[in-house]
Amino acid sequence: MPVDKEDIDPVVESTGDKVHRVVRAGLGLLPVGSGAAVELFNSLVAPPLERRKNKWMVDVTEALQRLESERQVDLSEIFDDEEFISTLIEASSIALKNHENEKLSALKSTVINAASGEAPEYSKREMYLRYVNELTVWHLKILSLFNDPKGWGDRNNVVFPSLYAGGRTHILDHAYPELKNEHDFYDQLWKDLYTRGLVNTDSLHGMMTGSGVLEPCTKASGKEFLNFITVGDENI
Repeated sequence: MPVDKEDIDPVVESTGDKVHRVVRAGLGLLPVGSGAAVELFNSLVAPPLERRKNKWMVDVTEALQRLESERQVDLSEIFDDEEFISTLIEASSIALKNHENEKLSALKSTVINAASGEAPEYSKREMYLRYVNELTVWHLKILSLFNDPKGWGDRNNVVFPSLYAGGRTHILDHAYPELKNEHDFYDQLWKDLYTRGLVNTDSLHGMMTGSGVLEPCTKASGKEFLNFITVGDENI
């Protein structure tokens, strides 16, 4: 049975509704039992998707309204900006696939920064949004830690031990004790950050002076990425 184009007309439906209809149409093509499959989709899958979509839309709308109120930004002008619209759509698409508050906060920040004119040029936005989608929350936490270890310690009431010499692993283990025995895991996280050009060293294990391990090791792109996914004094 052909899919009725009117059922997925992008002019009259939101992206979420269109996806819902496309999946429903696909289920309708199934042989015997398709009706039950559709009902299962409607009862089990659709409600949580709708909850995610609605919560994201409310959170972003409220954030943009606060931005308009606090900074006298004209939202009607912002929504005439095609680059902003593309950023909003892409961030929304990624948000619907995530449940972790840190990622959702990062995505909301990208929208706010794009609306306020504090985002990088569009090609970089695309790349950084892809990073948010690909990387885990642990990637973001570790990048934030080593962007400014001393500042991170002050913000989180963590006093790092005085060292004569050591590696950055001492800082990571002290900041996040739950990673202390996860060397393979965090080595891979660091490799991912390095291959994306966000940090300036390929290993956390190199020996350094005690003061050296507390020096930032993010590259300019790493700082720009973090600025794009945070707002003001917020931190991951």
